[in-house]
Amino acid sequence: MGRMQALWGADFEEFEKPERWLEAETGAFRPREPFQSIAACVLERFVVEGKEAHPPEVMATLTLKMKGGLPVHVRLRENSS
Repeated sequence: MGRMQALWGADFEEFEKPERWLEAETGAFRPREPFQSIAACVLERFVVEGKEAHPPEVMATLTLKMKGGLPVHVRLRENSS
């Protein structure tokens, strides 16, 4: 699903495309699935930074895993309540 051309269009390999998730007129977040909205609400309370500066390697499995995982630092945002 994550890389399906039928779902995302001809530019399915381009990840950082805000127009996929934002309404053009209002700039409001528009999730495709309810889970995305919940995840966005939770994640906005944290700062997530990559831990290592090496390019990720993808493992071709059913769920498309990253080899060695994705090491990150997670901390609560200062202005989060």
